[in-house]
Amino acid sequence: MIHVAVVDDDAEERRRIKEYLDGISAKRGIEFSVREFADGSSFIGTYTPEYDIVLMDIEMPGMNGLESARQLRSLDTAVIIIFVTRMANLAAKGYEVDALDFIVKPIDSYAFSLKISRALSRVASSADKILLRIDGEIRCIKANTLRYIETDGHYVIYHTSDGTLKEYASLKSVEKKVGPNFARCNSCYLVNLRFVTSVRKNSVIVGGDELPMSRPKKHSFLEALTSFVGGGK
Repeated sequence: MIHVAVVDDDAEERRRIKEYLDGISAKRGIEFSVREFADGSSFIGTYTPEYDIVLMDIEMPGMNGLESARQLRSLDTAVIIIFVTRMANLAAKGYEVDALDFIVKPIDSYAFSLKISRALSRVASSADKILLRIDGEIRCIKANTLRYIETDGHYVIYHTSDGTLKEYASLKSVEKKVGPNFARCNSCYLVNLRFVTSVRKNSVIVGGDELPMSRPKKHSFLEALTSFVGGGK
């Protein structure tokens, strides 16, 4: 099931997009769950990180698509954003919010199908998402952007490619949800093995940061790293 949000103030455009998605579903056997929003404010105000793809109009009254996308990125770094607009020059600003692509109105069914196919490929390649509860809000990050996690008292700090996030949690509880490509180099750090660039006698380099590696964890960490590299993940 692919979860899609269509955010557009034009009801006819929302209907057309849903019709095109139904066509892709019938042709490729992909099931879409589609929710419609008539403006950016209602979308952001009720947002939960359940969507795989967001199709966002740029020119909307009130909160426009660019501002909506900026706020969306503060809640969810993983969801795929595709802008739908009559003004292609505005869509060029999509790099500011890591938008995957844009579709120019009036929407052509063939072009739409190509863009959605690209999005579906991205969904398949970045399926692993991690949900965080921060300041009472649920946020979502991609597992493949998470470099390492460290403890800080009763909190954990997530070091990602896009910055850091802090959550009230234990490292043990986080360890259960991040997946098999993570290993502890000591009791305070949980490392994403894909970001390890070198190992030294008593430390490991992760995304440019040097983290201490303890003697009790060294053997299991190196074993996990060897398995990861050998598996080509």
